[in-house]
Amino acid sequence: MKSDKRAQILLLAVILLLALGVRLLTFERHLPYVDYADEANMFLLAVDWRGDFPLADAYGAGLTGARLAGYPPLYPWVAIGVQHVVEAVSTESFLFSGDYVYGLRLLAIIAGVLTAAALWVIGWTLGGVVAAALSALVWALSPVVVEWNSLAVPDPLVYLASGWTLAFALWAWHKNAPAWTLPSLVCAVAAIYLKYTPLHVLVMWGGAVVVLLLRDWRRTLPWLLLEGVIGLASAAYLLFGYGALRLENDEAMRVDPAMALNMERGLRNLEGTLLPVGVWLFVAVGGVALIVYAYSRRRSWPVVDWRKALYLVVVLVVGVVSVSTFIGIEPYSNQMRHVLPVAVVVIGLWGMGASQIAAAFRAINRAGMALVAAALIAALFTGAAVRGDLALIQRFEQPDPRYELWQWSDASLPPEGKILMFPDSTLRAVWNRPYSGYDGQTAFDWAFDTAPYQSTPQALYEQGVAYFALTGAEQQAALRNPDMAAFLDQLLLLNVMTTVPVPDLPETIYFYRLIPPQVEANALFAEQITLVGYDLDVAAGSVFIRPYWQAQASPAANYSMFIHFTEPDTLDPLAQYDGAPASARRPATSWQPGEILIGTDARIDLPPQLPPGEYQLRLGLYNYETGQRLLLGDGADAYMIDVEIPGNVP
Repeated sequence: MKSDKRAQILLLAVILLLALGVRLLTFERHLPYVDYADEANMFLLAVDWRGDFPLADAYGAGLTGARLAGYPPLYPWVAIGVQHVVEAVSTESFLFSGDYVYGLRLLAIIAGVLTAAALWVIGWTLGGVVAAALSALVWALSPVVVEWNSLAVPDPLVYLASGWTLAFALWAWHKNAPAWTLPSLVCAVAAIYLKYTPLHVLVMWGGAVVVLLLRDWRRTLPWLLLEGVIGLASAAYLLFGYGALRLENDEAMRVDPAMALNMERGLRNLEGTLLPVGVWLFVAVGGVALIVYAYSRRRSWPVVDWRKALYLVVVLVVGVVSVSTFIGIEPYSNQMRHVLPVAVVVIGLWGMGASQIAAAFRAINRAGMALVAAALIAALFTGAAVRGDLALIQRFEQPDPRYELWQWSDASLPPEGKILMFPDSTLRAVWNRPYSGYDGQTAFDWAFDTAPYQSTPQALYEQGVAYFALTGAEQQAALRNPDMAAFLDQLLLLNVMTTVPVPDLPETIYFYRLIPPQVEANALFAEQITLVGYDLDVAAGSVFIRPYWQAQASPAANYSMFIHFTEPDTLDPLAQYDGAPASARRPATSWQPGEILIGTDARIDLPPQLPPGEYQLRLGLYNYETGQRLLLGDGADAYMIDVEIPGNVP
């Protein structure tokens, strides 16, 4: 017996380690880019509730707090605690929203592992070690669970609370011990304090209480009275102390009791609860288990407790119906998080069915066959699950193109104006620090417009809009609109960023500057770098010039730029500029072929009492280590720019 117990503990430990491992390999997703908007909402809600966050006003946390007034309070409380822990352990002088999301995702990992432990207990009470191992294995490895079990939102904690509500309820039933219904109720209250929607947890707790009352009402009644007081106090605080009825978020406003019995919604939501196991695997194991159960009863062989199965079915129906009041999910989408609290019931039922099949083999003294049957069922699930997990790991190993966009823009762009986007673009939050986790040194503002072609690029630029960003899909749609295509033709395409295809993420991003260079040059240096054009201005005793560069091939060295101000047909500079051709964070060796770099804003102060007249700028590139200059196609080592100095320049 002791060896069996040790083997079971070892098996549980292995399953929990698998749960931990696959979550550690996927939980970062695309951090530091925060790719899930609800994580940003929870971050801002906690910031608003704290009252001591330095950038709360700048981040607009008060607006989020007002919009989510009445939101279930437990997760914001938890998030505040995690924020304080992150600040206490971090060595960084400034933290971004992605840093806080990272901490909460680690908490979600712990919740996921503990939920797998709850599934072990659930399975154990339903069908022994076979049901326990299979149930825990599903929560540990199912890709549908793994993908949505490590986010910085309330849902992973709801899964945990839902799982342990059922685990404690079944344990109380299994041990005929009413005391265990108390932690079941506490977990149920926690689930509702995390999100108001998982009302099925009350049926989990209540069903076990009813069974125990029927068995021994004298032992159970005192616990029920205590739990009634706790439940009423919890409800009273939510309704009258906290003000839960104030909530008007999307889910709250979608609640429609009339949809509870909508068959289409119900079937979609039911399908969602089956997906962690797999619809066909659940149906196959369940169908065989029903046949084996009926045959075993006729032969008086051991069978699972049909009352527990009926109890789980009732909880499942209530859970599906309650979800249907506010949503009909799209399977495999992010809406799966709404049905996963109910999926713990389905997983328990499936494990129960598998244990019934194994029990039939043991009844005919075929313990080896029982083990083979359980192993076969486990293999059928695990094979598909591991393939899905590997695909998930590979998916999250790919960089989010929006993260690459913010790195590029931070290092490459002068903050000369807002970045224009379509209102529903997947790029809309890229430069929004609290929502995307943007950690760049350069701060950008943004603007939205559904039809920018109704204005002109010049007019938009004068209104403070300097750039335009759109995805490949948006670019294709824009080119199908003649007015929009004509608008794009007037812009300067700075970069086309293409990445490995990742589901739900843009494969290609187009980034434009609204205004092209004032003067077109198209001068090619050493077959490597083209001077596309430049902006030129003379004012207050200085010449201001901004070049625009494009690499034709990867530059061979980190070239420097010289600009000499000379009299016509002479080489002796009257004034000069020497420095990086573009941003110091974009040395020439980092330039990508085809990309246009907005160059350094160079200022050349003119000599005092300079006579008015015609002068020249000699602009070129050189290797600062060797002093060797890059030559143009005609052999010249500089591009000549005529400059007229007016008489009123001091």
